[in-house]
This record gives sequence, C-alpha cells and structure tokens, in this order.
Amino acid sequence: HGPELVERALGYIRAARYGLAEDEMLQVLSADGEVMADFAQRSPTERDKSAAEQLKVLPSVVWSRLYFDLRPYLAERAADGTSLLNFYHRQVGEAVEQRYLGDETHRRQSHQKLGEYFGGAVPGVEQPNWINEDARLPNYRKMSELPWHLTAARDWDTLTGVLTEYGFLDAKLHGPGAHSLIEDYERAETAPGLGEEEARSLRLIGGALRLSAHVVGPDPDQLVSQLWGRLRDLPEAGVER
Repeated sequence: HGPELVERALGYIRAARYGLAEDEMLQVLSADGEVMADFAQRSPTERDKSAAEQLKVLPSVVWSRLYFDLRPYLAERAADGTSLLNFYHRQVGEAVEQRYLGDETHRRQSHQKLGEYFGGAVPGVEQPNWINEDARLPNYRKMSELPWHLTAARDWDTLTGVLTEYGFLDAKLHGPGAHSLIEDYERAETAPGLGEEEARSLRLIGGALRLSAHVVGPDPDQLVSQLWGRLRDLPEAGVER
C-alpha cells in the first residue's frame, strides 16, 4: 500500500474526534500532498506523467484495498447523522497513536490537515455551516470536528475566528447543541499557548453561553438577544463580530 498511505490513513482516523466517513477519508487523503506524491511514484500509469497531468484525486480502489486489509481492526459507528470508521479495539487506536501520532509535530500536522478539511480550506470540498439552512439542518460533521482539530493544532487565529462567528454558533446550537458548543470554549480556554487577547474573547463568549444555556439550549434562535444583552458593553473586537 505504501508507508505514506498507511500512516496517514490510520493517523487521520485516530486524530478524528469521532472517526471519519469513507468519503471524508478519500477526500482527506487526496488533499495530502505526500500521500499523492507517494501514490504517483508507485503507480505505473502516473509515474511518468508530469505534475500537471497526474491525478489530483486518489482513486477509490486504492483506499478500498487498504480498507479491506484493515477491516478486522475497524468498526463503523453512527455519529453526527452518518456512519464513521473508527478502531474496533481501544488498544489498536492507542497503538496507532503511539506509532503515528506519538510526537507533537506529527500529531499537530494531522489535526491541522483535518482542521483545513472541515474548515473548507481543501479545494473542491465545501464545508458550509448548514447542509440546508431553510430546513435548519446544520453540517453536523463540521460542527463536531472543526473546533476539536483547530484546538489540537493550536491554530489560534482560525479557532478564534470560528468561535466568534455568529453563523457557526447558530448552526452548532441547532445541531450538537449548547453543551457541545460550551465544551469548545472550555477546551480552548485551557489550551496552552492561546494568546491573552484571544483567550479573553473566548472566555467572555463562553461565559455568556454558559449563563444563557438554559435559554439558547431549548431555543437557539435566542442566541442574538442573549449575547447582545450580556456582551454589548464590552469593547473586545472578538466579541463584536
């Protein structure tokens, strides 16, 4: 299969908060330049092509072959309204983490790649806040995974942007809910390396959400009035977004 494909596929599954759907896995692997470069060198049909001519998407059969070899160690579990791949045994996941995510650099890189994917920074992959805004159906996968990966990658600028964006907060309240959103702030507030200005903005919004949880939990449409009432006199730029 090639060491890059095996390492990245297993590492991404372990790094994901709840696992990855098969279409997500294929898209994430296709966006990984090292995986695609290794595939091109191993493929007789791709090896002699110029970079412009080489495939930009990993063929599904390549992932399928690896999946069938890994299948005894994987399980499909329902989460976020879809079926996600994760490790069947906790010990397998721990072994994968130790081998492929054991050092800080590799761990952060994996989270950064997944953060870019769920944040819509991968060309050709859209990640809107809403799957169907008229029906108030949020993008559960983005809501669940994006803040998790940005925090683990220590991508503070992007994380602060996400957690101070009304559209994201609104969608998350309509999806995973107030408790899950508050957890995003608590996780970020205690993360090492977060700048004081960003930390203060997130503490203010997170605190306002905690005080408003009994209101915005059952009625997410009250978010604007609750945040405005609690934060309107505070001058921090992050809160004003």
